[in-house]
Amino acid sequence: RVARIAVAPKFRRSGIASAMLDVIEAEAVSSEVDFIGASFAGYQEVWQFWESSGYTVIRIGDRIDPVAGEPAMLVLKPLNAAAAEDVLFINQQTTCRYQFERERGLRSAMPMGFNERPDCKDQEVLSSHQIDALKRFAFSNAPLALVRPWIDWLEQGYQCHCIAYLEYNPNKQNLKALRYMVAQYLLKN
Repeated sequence: RVARIAVAPKFRRSGIASAMLDVIEAEAVSSEVDFIGASFAGYQEVWQFWESSGYTVIRIGDRIDPVAGEPAMLVLKPLNAAAAEDVLFINQQTTCRYQFERERGLRSAMPMGFNERPDCKDQEVLSSHQIDALKRFAFSNAPLALVRPWIDWLEQGYQCHCIAYLEYNPNKQNLKALRYMVAQYLLKN
């Protein structure tokens, strides 16, 4: 975890912070670390630095920091292919949570660093994480909000015929039918 990185104001935007991160990341890769994380006050310009350095936001704090005046942002950078899949999935799950909160009126907008919905339409196959999430939905009552994009994907690519039950606020009967349909798809594939 990068605890703090700072450059004197007169030397900012000169590549010093990026060079420091490069050294840290090279050491982490040589030590077979899977990913590097950081947490910081969620200012737009600070987020832009981390994003341009290849980091993905995975969480926004729920409270405003009294000193910074902004919620904290937690970011990760994968250092290998397996970690990249993990970080992408964590971001997608958090995006689903924030979208659910928007739909319920608990958030006015998506937080900085998150898209409206995870986009998996270009995927040819679901990742092992996505399949596990669908299994938790179908067999263990995980929330629909956390798997909605992958059910959309099933509907489009494999004629799962789930869409009739994929309402924003389905009743218990429709939710049960949707869980059953996803379970049947998973058992067949």
